[in-house]
Order: sequence, then structure tokens, then C-alpha cells
Amino acid sequence: MWNAVMGGLIVLWLGITFLLSQYNYIGDNQENWFFAGVGVILILRGLILYGQTSNWRASSGLIIGGSILTMIALGSYLGIIEWWPFLIILAGAVIVINALISKSGHPRP
Repeated sequence: MWNAVMGGLIVLWLGITFLLSQYNYIGDNQENWFFAGVGVILILRGLILYGQTSNWRASSGLIIGGSILTMIALGSYLGIIEWWPFLIILAGAVIVINALISKSGHPRP
């Protein structure tokens, strides 16, 4: 069910982004707004999944990926293009540390 909901929300957001661009509410930066919206949709899905399962590993990919996508899009929109690679490096470090911590908590039989 969630795959269809996510796909529908992304297509809905694409239509809203084009509509806002057509009426000049967002100017020529519709791709930045679209990617920021998709990032927010991914973050919300990750938070919903975390609320349902209380499992960080199951929801961390959606939350981290959505955060990266949103930060890149907003950074590009705001003209701040120098700092976003550091966010990707930080997110990668968080993923590696998360994997190492959970691996040490479950030793192999």
C-alpha cells in the first residue's frame, strides 16, 4: 500500500510544482522545489515507518535520504552550493557508524 501512496504523492507534488511554476509563484526554480518536496515526502514516510515499528534501521534510509535531497534542493535554491557535500559526508558517516554499532550488538552465532 505504501508504495502506491508514495508514488501518488510524488506525482501529485510534481503536478503542484508545475502549476505553481506556471502561475509564477516559484519562478524558474521548479526542480529545486520538486526535489525538496520529494525529500519531505521521504522524511515523512520514514517518520511514519519509525512510529509503526520503532526500528531506526528500517526507517533511517528514508529519513537520511530525504534529508539529503531536501538540503541539496534548498541549498541550490538559496544559492548556498559550497556546504552541501559536507552534509552527504556526514550522512555517510552516520550510516557507517549505525551499521557498526548494530553489528556489534548482534554477534554472529
